[in-house]
Amino acid sequence: MNVVDKLYTEWAWRSKTGVPSINNPDDRTILDSLLLEYGVVFEDEEGNEIEGDTATELTKKEVNMLINAIKSIKDDYVKYLTVFSYFDNNSLGTISEVLLTKLLNKAGISATHTGASGALADLYINGKPVSLKTTSGEKAIGLGNDEVKSTPITSKQVLQALKKVDLNTIKSVYDLEDKLDKQDYKFLIDRINVIAEKLAGPQNEEFFVWVEKSYSKGILNKMIIHVHKYDLSKVKKEMMSYIPYHTDKAWGLKDQSGKVMVQADASGKLHSIQPAFVRKSTNETAIPIELITDVDGLDKASVSSNITDSLLGTLDKIYNSVFSKE
Repeated sequence: MNVVDKLYTEWAWRSKTGVPSINNPDDRTILDSLLLEYGVVFEDEEGNEIEGDTATELTKKEVNMLINAIKSIKDDYVKYLTVFSYFDNNSLGTISEVLLTKLLNKAGISATHTGASGALADLYINGKPVSLKTTSGEKAIGLGNDEVKSTPITSKQVLQALKKVDLNTIKSVYDLEDKLDKQDYKFLIDRINVIAEKLAGPQNEEFFVWVEKSYSKGILNKMIIHVHKYDLSKVKKEMMSYIPYHTDKAWGLKDQSGKVMVQADASGKLHSIQPAFVRKSTNETAIPIELITDVDGLDKASVSSNITDSLLGTLDKIYNSVFSKE
């Protein structure tokens, strides 16, 4: 069987109908993934790698626009985040997104917070969809689950399949195609595709923002904002070049130096990347935000108590102005 026949046979096997069509978006996605697995790179007549249309539209200029927008409200953001960090270190999830949105609007920058609406993007800044994640700089960055494309069952099946392979002889995901059962290999590729889509967006249109939290003596003292636009095809190709590994309960992918880049837990969060994966792309553009950690004459407990009292008073005023009928 020649390469073309092998490619079509695999494409047909993975499609829902068994008769794939290039005009069907789902079938086209499967074909794109297959071409990446086979290491196919499209070049123009001059030998330059051809980028997809959506990738070329999302330029470095747009990334800089997002970075500059965040820098423009940095000072006020520090003040408000400091207050909430003393109130409760764990209160900076959604509230940090809301504060960022409001401050950007105040600075004349169009921003919308989607909240718990179920939308893929957490924010829209100047019309650009942004996936926003906030975690400690020491922990994996959870990208959320996708029970349709990859479930805990498939994760466990990938883990069990990898345990049967001598991974010492494996140099990349590509090497596993002939080592795993066809279904197990498909599960693995599907997981990689989902992770890539959560970074770049399924239509390759999202920007990725990671707010890295750093602590000192139990107090949040620094946040680093990482902004990047991942290209869907490049992310998939990079992950395919990684080396699979597994522990007793989890599997993941390491780069060629042995650094863990992708971590998939068999029973917990299904799609996680390590901070190193983001840092390598944002080391020159990361935005540090130093929070206020020393308050003259007051210890942490006193500061926290004062903030709580003030917040309660403010909440009373808000309730009376919005909900009270008197």
